[in-house]
Amino acid sequence: MSGIASGKTPGAAYSHGAIGFHWLTAAIVLTIIPLGVAMGRVDPGPTQDWLYSLHESLGIVVWPIALLRLMYRFKNPPPPMQDDIPQLMKLAAELTHWALYAGLLVNPILGWLGVSTFGATINFFWLFELPSIAAKDEALSKLILWAHGWIGILMALALCAHIGGALFHHFVRKDRTMLRMLGR
Repeated sequence: MSGIASGKTPGAAYSHGAIGFHWLTAAIVLTIIPLGVAMGRVDPGPTQDWLYSLHESLGIVVWPIALLRLMYRFKNPPPPMQDDIPQLMKLAAELTHWALYAGLLVNPILGWLGVSTFGATINFFWLFELPSIAAKDEALSKLILWAHGWIGILMALALCAHIGGALFHHFVRKDRTMLRMLGR
C-alpha cells in the first residue's frame, strides 16, 4: 500500500506512541547489554549479584514492553520510508527491525528459563522473587544461557546496524529517516 493510499506521507514522522515505545525500549536495551557484559567480568560477590539482579529485572521489564510495542506496531503501522531510499536499504531496515523484535521477545524468556534451570530465582528489583519457570537442570541451564548470551551479542550487532543506519541516513544521505523517530 502506498503512503498516499494509506493516508501517510512517505518520510512522515512516527506516531508519539511509536516514538515513546522506541526510546523506552532503547533505554532499557542500552542498559541491559552493558550489564550483561559487565556481570560476567567482575568477581563473584555483592557487585556481581547486584549486576545480575538489575540485568534480570530489566529483562523481565523489557519483555512486556516489547510485546506491547509489537501489538502497537500492528495496529499502527509505521509511516512508509521515503520513496528515494533504495529497496536494498529498505529491506535491510526491515530485517534489522524484525531481528530486534525477535530478540526482545525471545531473549528475556531464555534468560528467565536459564536462571530457573540453574536453580536460582530472579530477585525483581530487590522487591520480590519471581518463581522458577522450569526444574533445575544445570546442563540445560548452561546451554540456554549460552544461547541467551549469543542472542544478546547478535542483538548488539543488530542494534549497531540500526544506529549506524540512522546515522548514515542523517549525515550521509541527509534524508528524514532519523528525524522521523525524533517526531519531526
